[in-house]
Amino acid sequence: MNKNKLFVLGLLLTFAMTTACSKKVEEKSSNGNNLQKIERKSSESSSSTTKEIKKTSESSKGTDIKKDSSEVVLSEEEQKAINFNNLPIKIQVHLIATISDSRAESDLQGYQLAYNIDGDDLYLQVHSGVGNSHPILHFVTENNTIYPKGGTIGDGPLKIKKFEVDETPITKAQLYDKYTLNKSIYDSGLDKINEQTGQNNMVNYFYANEKRLELINGENLLMRLIGTWESSKGGKIFIKSGAGEYSSLLIVIQENAVSGFAINTVTYNPISENVIFTEATDTRLPDGEINCKVIFKDDNNFEIILKDNNSDFYNSNTWVENDQITIFKRIE
Repeated sequence: MNKNKLFVLGLLLTFAMTTACSKKVEEKSSNGNNLQKIERKSSESSSSTTKEIKKTSESSKGTDIKKDSSEVVLSEEEQKAINFNNLPIKIQVHLIATISDSRAESDLQGYQLAYNIDGDDLYLQVHSGVGNSHPILHFVTENNTIYPKGGTIGDGPLKIKKFEVDETPITKAQLYDKYTLNKSIYDSGLDKINEQTGQNNMVNYFYANEKRLELINGENLLMRLIGTWESSKGGKIFIKSGAGEYSSLLIVIQENAVSGFAINTVTYNPISENVIFTEATDTRLPDGEINCKVIFKDDNNFEIILKDNNSDFYNSNTWVENDQITIFKRIE
């Protein structure tokens, strides 16, 4: 009986120990799984954080790249061109004039610089106030480059010819360098530079000269007026070339007249071989100046139409029939 109790007790103890070990194994296994989960989660979290940092870094890098690409970096030449554009327009004109006229490389004492701008085209003339051998020059600006295009010049008192120039283009940067080297010269010449107004500006003068060259190779058709004529209003007139300081005028002498009348050959603007606009001087007028239109009917007959100086000098449509018209017939 005692042996049987002992045997049963032994079995119970063995079972109890086996159960306890099994629980420990399960707990250990369970704890191991939890560690794996924690480690995996930690790894995933770390990987995610790494990805986020990488993404942020790439985003930041992209922002920096975009920022850099939006910043415009100007070359030295481009900056100088901007500086040139910011100069007073008179100084710009003065600098451009030096490209083709060496007289402009000064403070212009003893000269005047007349100019007009027509879009990208600049027309200018350096003039001493004496004579007509002063070229009217033409320049064209394209972006930051200026192209000399030549001009026209008086060839004696009554003829026009082409004025040839070196047509090598010049950059605004080059002209700005010239300005910085001689700033005082160009700053002190401002009072000698003037934009022309009204009809008698550099643009009109230039194209009038071009028209003369195109029509008659620069010859002045007004010279056909020299001679003796009979006026439709009675009496004779004598037309001859002026001399000395009046060499650019055709002097009109009216029979038994005490007043003077002269036709200006410098302001000459041919519309065709037979129609010419110019200016005239009449001492009988308050301001002495009048617009004049000469129409050649043939070699022996012409008309002169005179009109007040306020009219549109270059517009033939404004010269109507009720203007003062005189017809002349050649006598000799």
